[in-house]
Amino acid sequence: MQRLAGPLLVLAALGLAGCGSSSAGSAAAQPTASSAVATNGEEVKPASQVVADAVAALKAAPTVHVQGTTKDSGGGAMTLDETYSGGNSSIMVTQNGMTVSVIAVGGKAYIKAPVAYWTTAEKASAAVAARLANRWIIGNPAGLADLSLPTLADSLAQTDTPLKPEVTTVQRGGGPVVVVTDTDGSTVEVAGTGTPLPVRGTDATTTPTGVITFDYAAADPITAPSGALTLQQAVAR
Repeated sequence: MQRLAGPLLVLAALGLAGCGSSSAGSAAAQPTASSAVATNGEEVKPASQVVADAVAALKAAPTVHVQGTTKDSGGGAMTLDETYSGGNSSIMVTQNGMTVSVIAVGGKAYIKAPVAYWTTAEKASAAVAARLANRWIIGNPAGLADLSLPTLADSLAQTDTPLKPEVTTVQRGGGPVVVVTDTDGSTVEVAGTGTPLPVRGTDATTTPTGVITFDYAAADPITAPSGALTLQQAVAR
């Protein structure tokens, strides 16, 4: 399964070295409606239409919080913590022992990363990496679209293996969810009542199984980090 590729390519989107793409499930806030409540009809649709409906619903969500574990294209472990709100995003990826944070807000992108990132991913000298490490650096705004909620939503439709045409239904969080399954056993769950937002996903190709969850609760506004420097400013200090 190849899903949620958008937020995982965040470093490449900034015009910086990428840490690899992801093979992951997808997920969302747990539905709380009772199973007695009328369903939204997703349970009778083909898998491809359920995914399309989930993509559209996710694009319209005012706030989305993504959290979980998956793997990169090389099979390495990756942990995600991402928030999308008001057209802005705050993304943190931990991979290969490095935690990289990115904020996209107001038409600008900012990145904060440790020495190891700058020396390994950016091939910076030890002296330069020391000046850049753990500071907010202004990145390349050309990649802002790849840090957006629409890109995240579109990635739900990406898959390395075909979908099984029929969906199944399970109870989760007190309500029904519709389960879309890839032929590799990975799943995407979509709320079976109300708006068909993604609910939970698994990646059967990881060990242990990767799980991604979304939360749609209101979040604090995403703001630009204080004291951010251009690459040139940081190196000159």
